[in-house]
Amino acid sequence: MLWSFYSPDAAALAEELAQIRGLADGPNGTHLAGGVHATAEPVQTLDAGWDMAAIGEGDPTGITGLAYRDATGNLIRTGKAKQRDLHDFPGFALTWDRFNALEVARGCIYACRFKRQLLPIRDSAARFGAPSHTAATDQLRSSENYSMPGLEVSSQVRG
Repeated sequence: MLWSFYSPDAAALAEELAQIRGLADGPNGTHLAGGVHATAEPVQTLDAGWDMAAIGEGDPTGITGLAYRDATGNLIRTGKAKQRDLHDFPGFALTWDRFNALEVARGCIYACRFKRQLLPIRDSAARFGAPSHTAATDQLRSSENYSMPGLEVSSQVRG
């Protein structure tokens, strides 16, 4: 199961994870945590019960940017996650007629000293998509051929 959450929600979701494990988890169930908290606090995330922590944005499948414990409990890190250009992952797949929220930004607008010391990704300031790309994507998604009622534009910028 995939989880993504901010630090203020970590404790409540750890309780929810424990409930899920108690009710429905089988021997092959794996819980991967991602998002801001897993990136900033991967060891705390693992200690709270998740099997793996995705460090960074987690889009590519090259498996860098993960933290987990091996069978003996040792912490394993798979290297620093790479940041990709926001335009590498469009918010829709026209081939499959599937649409998602149009992501215009990622990161955090605050450069807190505390957080900057914790984050393994030192260049993790907020990043914004080019307005021309966002406008073109919006125009395409709302065109006659790809009408999308309730078009949602989202930002994964905390702040």
